[in-house]
Amino acid sequence: MADEDDLPIIEELVLDAYNYATPLCAACHLGDANEVRRLIADGALVEDVGDDGRQLPLSAACSNGHIECVQLLIDADASVDGPYGLSHGGHSMPIYDAWFRGHKDVVQLLSSYGAARACFLRAEGDTHHQVHHDILAWLTTSRDWCTPLHHVAVISEERAITLLRDGASVHARKEGDPVAPSPLELASSSSAVGRVILAAAAPWSPSAHCLFPLRARAYAVDLLLLGHHIDSRFQNSLMDVWLGRVMPQVIYVWSHL
Repeated sequence: MADEDDLPIIEELVLDAYNYATPLCAACHLGDANEVRRLIADGALVEDVGDDGRQLPLSAACSNGHIECVQLLIDADASVDGPYGLSHGGHSMPIYDAWFRGHKDVVQLLSSYGAARACFLRAEGDTHHQVHHDILAWLTTSRDWCTPLHHVAVISEERAITLLRDGASVHARKEGDPVAPSPLELASSSSAVGRVILAAAAPWSPSAHCLFPLRARAYAVDLLLLGHHIDSRFQNSLMDVWLGRVMPQVIYVWSHL
């Protein structure tokens, strides 16, 4: 293991060897997720290309297939399309870098965060570069997926729950296309994320309460307090009926107003 006093020298050698402009970019190229995490915590700019402007940290991570580094950069607010949006012939550089090197999982992750995919429209006719047909097939299958929640097989269970709590709809479809799939139609009980989506699509229940948006959860709490008040006033055991029948129906009607 290198002595701590040698670390600045090693860092300089890495930067020189790979010709990357910043320590964060070098760490992303090497796939050192711990170092990426440390640099971000220390305030490294996730979209800093340094003085020579050669490569973004996100592009370095994407082109080398380091998906954990990609996730860390996105979590730190790196733009999935790069700071300049669509450029270099109209494609989104990070997702193009991942596709060009054949990193399907990285392409899928970037897509779930809304990365532009226009660069792939003519990719099948590309005779100058290797065409990754498995990635193109997935991009074709997913072309009508219009929300992060559509990416059922890509996103984590935790992210799915966060999306639902933030108001993502399990019934969302591509605008103007009634036959495009919804997240609910893509969900399956065989996966954890699929089960979360199926539970969110069902009527409100105490067990599914955490999957509803903030306003719906607040409304459910108000209804619950009202039910307790009625139950205590009339000294009746109404809560089972209130929770199991009244609240799901009232919340359903209220959410569709």
